Amino acid sequence: MAGPSVACLALLACGVQAAPPGFDNRSAASFHAASFGLKRRGPAALLPASLELYEVSDMSDKEACSQVVDPVEKVEPVWSDPSGSPRADLRAQAGYDHMLLVARFNERLDWLVDLLNKWNWIQNVLVINKGTEILAPLPRDRVRIRTAHNVGREGESLLHYIIQEYDRLPERVWFLQGDPMTHQPHMSELFDPSVVRLYDPVFQPLTLQFAEYARIPERLLDAEETQLDGRVRQLYVTSSNGGIVFANGVNEDDKLAIAHGVFGFRTILDAMQKEHGVAVRNETIRSICQYLNMSVPDQVDSLIPYTMSAMFYVSSIALRAYPPTFYEDLRRWLIYDDPSGRLALTQAQGGSGVDTCNYLRQAGRRGYLLERLWQFMFTGAQRSSMLRQPPHNIGAAEALSVWPV
Repeated sequence: MAGPSVACLALLACGVQAAPPGFDNRSAASFHAASFGLKRRGPAALLPASLELYEVSDMSDKEACSQVVDPVEKVEPVWSDPSGSPRADLRAQAGYDHMLLVARFNERLDWLVDLLNKWNWIQNVLVINKGTEILAPLPRDRVRIRTAHNVGREGESLLHYIIQEYDRLPERVWFLQGDPMTHQPHMSELFDPSVVRLYDPVFQPLTLQFAEYARIPERLLDAEETQLDGRVRQLYVTSSNGGIVFANGVNEDDKLAIAHGVFGFRTILDAMQKEHGVAVRNETIRSICQYLNMSVPDQVDSLIPYTMSAMFYVSSIALRAYPPTFYEDLRRWLIYDDPSGRLALTQAQGGSGVDTCNYLRQAGRRGYLLERLWQFMFTGAQRSSMLRQPPHNIGAAEALSVWPV
């Protein structure tokens, strides 16, 4: 999640470019207008087909960065066919029961071409593009591209999609990053119909490992719970500090875990506690859940499921468990346009780098917390912390010794 923007079941791409012929220009314009850094210069009542009515603000400039972000605009439920002719509402189209959403910045999408060539049942793909031009030969009868300003990383891409498509969500949505193989080397296998039938019908994690730069050593994950015949790992974090609790009961914020190559979550939780003014540190995550009007862990130290790198399948039933206003508010929180976030923006410096205004508009540390909340948000699943205590209540050093080294 440290990358600029990745993730999403409906292919999400990044960048500030006009949609190519045959793609949905109105949707592209809407994504531009609704994203931070784009100032509307034309009539507010009309979404033009051209992107020329919009200009991009430089988020490294503190004044521009501090402006209020436009809400997500509605888009017409019409896509163009490959010839450029309007096509009816997707919901009336045969086979519109699924969407593969991909969040892209500048990743190569050759893997997507290969995936579509292998699995013909995948007919509906949406790439939200926040970066460079897409060069991969994507089939235009199955793939649509919407451009969006590069803000809020992959979390904003998913929220943007949900807000715009809430009234016409398909039954099944896959959310992928622009380079999913670094998180899931078996990605193609997960779309084999025989494997899809093994999915949890409400929410299915799709990842096996972290990105290489933040990868937890395999020896520390060997005992973790797996799904889909070992292709996917299910991790758990504690609501007391957001850290992963490994199968032997050791928390990722333990110094010995960090010594074994684990980054830890301490600095992120510290920032969240400060930004939200939470008096008691181990109540930070529960307080933020309450603030966001989402499900709240029952106990201070509940174990909640965590999908690494925010790539998952989710049903429309789970998505609609929250009203549209929930996602609108969550998006504002993510990009620091809520009351607590705007205070942080005023205190941030201009320019680029950690803790600048630009960094916060890219979801800051909130994006990392949201990554750990998606699965709990959509399922409400939680476990007692007693299920992952160090063996016989021994200390962390002794528990760590049970890891194969």
